[in-house]
Amino acid sequence: MFTTSNNIKPSFEEFAEMLPEPVYSFDLKQRVIGFNSSAVKAAGAKSKEELIGKTPLELYPKEMAEDIIAHHKEVIKTGKKMTVEESIVDRTTGKTKVFDATIAPLYDEDKNIIGTCGISVDTTERKRQKGQLEKQLAFQQHLFEEFAEKIPGGFYWFNLQQKLMGANSFILKSAGMKLAEILGKTPVEMHPKEMGEEIVAHHKEVIQTRKSMHCEEMIINPETGETVFFDVVLSPLYDENKNIFGVCGISTDITERKKLQEETIRQKNQLEKKLKFQHNYLKSAGYEWVDSLKAVSNAVAEIEHRLRRLDIAARLECAISMISSIS
Repeated sequence: MFTTSNNIKPSFEEFAEMLPEPVYSFDLKQRVIGFNSSAVKAAGAKSKEELIGKTPLELYPKEMAEDIIAHHKEVIKTGKKMTVEESIVDRTTGKTKVFDATIAPLYDEDKNIIGTCGISVDTTERKRQKGQLEKQLAFQQHLFEEFAEKIPGGFYWFNLQQKLMGANSFILKSAGMKLAEILGKTPVEMHPKEMGEEIVAHHKEVIQTRKSMHCEEMIINPETGETVFFDVVLSPLYDENKNIFGVCGISTDITERKKLQEETIRQKNQLEKKLKFQHNYLKSAGYEWVDSLKAVSNAVAEIEHRLRRLDIAARLECAISMISSIS
């Protein structure tokens, strides 16, 4: 109970006038029995007398009034306070105002409920700003999605909870997935556990270091059951205040390249096995025979070298010229 410094308890009306927020009370028939000055101003009324004894239906548009009455009846029925959002129309300006209202039972000395009282916080401006922000975010999301579709590779973005917030058609086609089925899901929910955890680990590293990273990731295409490999560049996403709010990725499908690499390695291994077999076969024939072949090869190379030094072709050409001149 509020008590003044001289130990005199103020009445409900006096206490209500001390508060900057709108404070009001209704009887069991939802008729106004008390309004402080802030409540009168919030309602756009000229005085308390303009409001006292009237129900919300007499003060505000029907739909708004019925919501207010329903809230107060609920408090009377349950005997418990509740916090709700309520709207009214300013009687002077005709503009709609939005409030966060906390409503509680009003008791007499015998603890019988005789009505309800409420205190409201005007959230009209906050709601307006929130609405503008939501429109701005929706517009930015639209631009982001348009930009994503123009990228020739896969493009997607996750929030800080590792939930998918968007992806372009290229990555969806490569992954064999539909956006409606995976939107809001984490990599662990979309892919096999080990693959999903590796993707999440990459995202967390980008968030922690605030730096881009280049890595390789793989997933299972649910339509074909095949493993799909991606070359990935991950980057942090920043808001206007330079706070990280997620991670975006640009992916290139390198599955065919990986298959080619694996086939090249397979062929290389086969060739090495063949060469090893041939080496062992020649070795089994005896080193003398192999060494003899080497000696013959070296001798042929030496003869060729000497013939080139003799420049026989040039001498033959000279002799033919002399014979031609004689004739």
